[in-house]
Amino acid sequence: MHLPRTRVLIPIALALLLMVGCAAPGNQAPQTPAPQRTLVPTFTPKPAATPLPPTPTAVPPTATPAEPPTATPPPATPTPPPKPMAIVTLNNLNIRSGPSTSYASIARGAVGQRLEITGRNTDSSWWQVCCVNSKNGWVAAQYVRVEGKVDGVEVVKDVAPPPTQPPQPTARPRPTTPPAQPTAPPAAAAIFGQAGTEIRNADDANFGIVTFWGRLGKTGDALPISGGYKLRVSAPTGTLDVVFGERWQNAYPGQPSEFRYNAKLELPRTAGAFRAVVVDGSGKEVSDAITGELRDKTHDVLLTWFRR
Repeated sequence: MHLPRTRVLIPIALALLLMVGCAAPGNQAPQTPAPQRTLVPTFTPKPAATPLPPTPTAVPPTATPAEPPTATPPPATPTPPPKPMAIVTLNNLNIRSGPSTSYASIARGAVGQRLEITGRNTDSSWWQVCCVNSKNGWVAAQYVRVEGKVDGVEVVKDVAPPPTQPPQPTARPRPTTPPAQPTAPPAAAAIFGQAGTEIRNADDANFGIVTFWGRLGKTGDALPISGGYKLRVSAPTGTLDVVFGERWQNAYPGQPSEFRYNAKLELPRTAGAFRAVVVDGSGKEVSDAITGELRDKTHDVLLTWFRR
């Protein structure tokens, strides 16, 4: 059975009205908020733990082989000190066979010559030196300069005594009435006569050498006398010859009192007598002899001869 269409529509219309009325403002029922979803953190995996390095196993120290003992080097040989030397300070220095002027001269030393000192006498006034003509000689300490230490130089005790002069024959007594002797011819006159001597001494010094200046001829002449003649001087320290030159030389250049000479020689100065003479080439004396005395302070002797 069909119901009339009007009956059907009325209930639907009422239902719609009710719904509209509920939706009107002020008539709406409070809405319950939808529940919030709690966020759960996403699981983050932890990084894998870095494995610790393995603990090194202690290695027992390797035993160092013992070094062989070092041999102790022998002690160094000390270098011997240099030998002391005697430096000659005087030209034509006599080198004698013993420590005294009583001994013979065996050689002559030149200024600057170096001689090894090998001994000394008791007061060190003479040095034994090596080597002169392949043997030891002696020099006076005052005429050399010592180089090096001489503390260890030993005294030479086995020096032979100086040779003694042969005994002079005893003069026979002369008869009361001597036999007649033939008359000897008169001695030949000397070629050169003594013309002057001057000995110069200092007031405030003691000199080690004395210089002999020889003049043969007159200084007014253009040239001196030469011709092979020699000046010979004998003094306490020895005898020495030197040739007279062919030209004049000045002993004191630049001095107001100029002295011209043509022979010069030097000897160690020792107080005592001297003798000077002119000799020819054969050694024969051909002049008057000049004599005098040397003092501690004598430094120059001026000798002059003129032709007769």
